[in-house]
Amino acid sequence: MARERMSHLSAYRSVFSGVVGNLVYYRYINSAIVAPDAFDIVTVSPDEKLNNNQRRNLASIAKILQFAASKKGEELHWANGFYTKCLNLFIVECHEKFKGFFRRCCEVEETRGFVYNGAQYSEATLIVKPTIYITVQVVCVDFGFSKVLQVFIIMHAPPPASFLLAIID
Repeated sequence: MARERMSHLSAYRSVFSGVVGNLVYYRYINSAIVAPDAFDIVTVSPDEKLNNNQRRNLASIAKILQFAASKKGEELHWANGFYTKCLNLFIVECHEKFKGFFRRCCEVEETRGFVYNGAQYSEATLIVKPTIYITVQVVCVDFGFSKVLQVFIIMHAPPPASFLLAIID
């Protein structure tokens, strides 16, 4: 009974890793490789775009990585010609790295204690960057900036600092 449970658990993890790997690869990795200008990975001026040769090269790289992610090394030589046979070993080796990466993507921490809708890189990944409108009045009055400055001057300024306090008041 325990052996059957363990085999089901390992099969479940394998399938789950494959599904998450497929999602991560096609949603993020492949998209970023095929269209790096769309995700601000490369900076291209508005009047200048990636040309067809560059896009074709990026598509070839994405195809090789796709084969590596799905371990289709044996099928590569008949799909693109004899010159790609040398990539079979590379693809099989990279598949193990992808498998480890996808497995780490599946290992998540417990959700207790996390702040939702916010992460370390959440501002960097926003399409519309946040804008904060703040006035001097808000800084001085609402945040009590003048009181904080008075305390700082009293603690750190030399004794004839009364003229600074008079300016703040």
